[in-house]
Amino acid sequence: MNIYFQEAILAIEKCRKEWTDVGSLYQMSAYNINHACETAVRGLWFSATNEEFPRDKIRPHHKPLSQVRNIGILNNYSNGSRTFLEQINGMALDDVRYIESKAYEEYTKSKSSDKGKKLVDGAKNFIKETIQLSENESVVRKIQYKNIELKKG
Repeated sequence: MNIYFQEAILAIEKCRKEWTDVGSLYQMSAYNINHACETAVRGLWFSATNEEFPRDKIRPHHKPLSQVRNIGILNNYSNGSRTFLEQINGMALDDVRYIESKAYEEYTKSKSSDKGKKLVDGAKNFIKETIQLSENESVVRKIQYKNIELKKG
């Protein structure tokens, strides 16, 4: 297992196991979908630059679509992953942590198990593609150039 992506892989596997065991996602697990994807992007950045992800310069946080778009690598992902990122961008998964939120009700109830499966499958595919991109020289160079650009200010 690539060390840069270990946390993302473990987070999504935990979500997959939970969905398989109970047929839905608990509130923190639904939130972990975003976390796993964001962590994969940070792992890709670190594997390309050997530096921490510049959270203060690439925003918004918890929005992997915005992050890969700001880095300039969105088009390196498959149509399926781009569609998935667009879907989770509007899902308010970061709000699912709050019991009184509409997102909590929508993503943690057993009636939403189909959404849970789509979230898990989409995130798993996105992470797989992100790991593959870490071995793509063109993508690695784009990230390195972006890192230089951000340092110049």
